[in-house]
Amino acid sequence: MIKGFVCLVLILFPACGLQGTDTYSEYWQKFFWNMWEDEAFALGTYIKIDTGNHFKKIRSFQLNEQFLWKASKHFFLECHYAYLHGRSIVPHSPWRWQYRIELEANPIFHLRCNYRIQTRNRLEIRRVQTEPKILYRLRQRTMLIIPFENHNILKSYSLYNELFYNVSTHLFTQNRTCPCQLTFALTDKIALDTFFLIRVFLTDNIWQKSAVFGTQINF
Repeated sequence: MIKGFVCLVLILFPACGLQGTDTYSEYWQKFFWNMWEDEAFALGTYIKIDTGNHFKKIRSFQLNEQFLWKASKHFFLECHYAYLHGRSIVPHSPWRWQYRIELEANPIFHLRCNYRIQTRNRLEIRRVQTEPKILYRLRQRTMLIIPFENHNILKSYSLYNELFYNVSTHLFTQNRTCPCQLTFALTDKIALDTFFLIRVFLTDNIWQKSAVFGTQINF
């Protein structure tokens, strides 16, 4: 049943999401370095680089330092510090820096056949250039992960949806739907994620749409 649903999403979603002529396109390159980890805690560094519309030039850079506490097998708590410098994908947007504290409470639900639902529930406390006040934003992502235990290279297939809510303005400002993320094991310690997603985002009181292709290297 789940495999049939996944196939249906893969076939129908890109066609529906890309309707219209106002869709932007982006490429995201991500890196995650698992710096240190034991049974209860972990430290990591996350880097993200985005391109502008139609993969032209670099438009955004993000650096995160992350601390994770494994409260239990089914529940993680995280705290991140992030620095961002960039602009919206919309042409002629201004460059701005941003400092951000991210607080997360992330339950994990283990299903049959080793499938799992992994959630990310984040509060962002943001200081953005040209904004006079501290901004607060909530983000909620729910991901279904399907592992492939009998494949040497392909390790899992995932799909997710993430919703953004701006607490300061009381508005939903973005939604990201990823119908396909594939995880490959390059070596025993290095993994590669490849993904495609559609994001709908609010900028200057106008809803925009963007198709995103990306990769993430985990080591």
